Amino acid sequence: MLHTKNTHDNAIFPTVKFHLNGISGLSLKIAPQAHKKFFSSPPKPFQNQKSTSNYFKAISTPKNQLATTPKQIFRQDFTFQLRILIAIMKNSIQNTLQAAVERLKAKNIDSPRLDAEILLAHVLNCRRLSLYVDFDKILSLESVLRFNKLVNQRLNNFPVAYLTGKKDFMGLSFTVNKNVLIPRPDTEILTEFVGEYLRSLNKNTIFADLGTGSGAICISILKFVKSTRAIAVDISNDALEVAKFNANKFHVDDKIEFLFGNLFEPIKFKIFDAIVSNPPYIPTCELKTLQSEVKKEPLIALDGGEDGLNFYRRILNDAPKFLAQNGLLAVEIGINQAKSVKKLFEAANFADIEIFKDLAGIERVIAGRKIL
Repeated sequence: MLHTKNTHDNAIFPTVKFHLNGISGLSLKIAPQAHKKFFSSPPKPFQNQKSTSNYFKAISTPKNQLATTPKQIFRQDFTFQLRILIAIMKNSIQNTLQAAVERLKAKNIDSPRLDAEILLAHVLNCRRLSLYVDFDKILSLESVLRFNKLVNQRLNNFPVAYLTGKKDFMGLSFTVNKNVLIPRPDTEILTEFVGEYLRSLNKNTIFADLGTGSGAICISILKFVKSTRAIAVDISNDALEVAKFNANKFHVDDKIEFLFGNLFEPIKFKIFDAIVSNPPYIPTCELKTLQSEVKKEPLIALDGGEDGLNFYRRILNDAPKFLAQNGLLAVEIGINQAKSVKKLFEAANFADIEIFKDLAGIERVIAGRKIL
């Protein structure tokens, strides 16, 4: 409902403050000629936008007729400004968010509400919860345009993390871009396991992260295990730049050395207490069947060769030469790869081989210790 209140009776350009649909503080300046007339016989409250439009259609000055009387001037001035007000009202957080959700749903985007909330919270630089606390807040035109641009990109299957430039992992907000694989919650299982192992050694340790990407695994371990150091390797210089940025962001850059190269190639004369890797493991023939948004991620971080096991063979062939006695090797694996990768661990004489499932019950991590 629309209510009005005269707040500046003696102002040169009087202002009318509005309370519409529970939103206060909106103001319109009324032409001085119409001011007295308006407050001597104000229009009745309007129940909805339709009745508002019909009312002003009925009282407005005929088309192409010049407004000459205070009454006509008031009607034209007030009608125009109220129409602007009604248009602005549509840009509340609630309306803007709901419109985006409906657009994403129509395109069969997964988790449309979550995606819309994350994108709008990013634009407004606030927490998602704040969107609902300030549901009736009117957004600026700039914010609406920025948000709609992101929604349009999401409709074209760009990952939300690339659109916001960040992804939460292990309670930390990592910077990401198109040059790195987006960290997944499933990989937290691998990260936690290796971190707990290093912590259990009760000594200063060092580990290697092969194919570090954004640095999410090694940086998370370094944040939560203060007694360890890391060497992080990647074949992409662009990915290493992202990882270095994150290391600096989380203040562990003094505990990590970044090396450019392929797996163990750039590592010289190092022995590690643990080696961790989330290598590419998608079989080449399955790449074309991936979700459209996954296809936006670096191919080099996805393609695991003909059977998806190329990198596991290479890692397990060289890892024993770089591990301390009883040192740990832990890797993430793809669906239905546990049996094959376990055989590779056994062939390389690893002991205490364990397989861990993710929250969906899928075998996701395999680890073993060097005994020879």
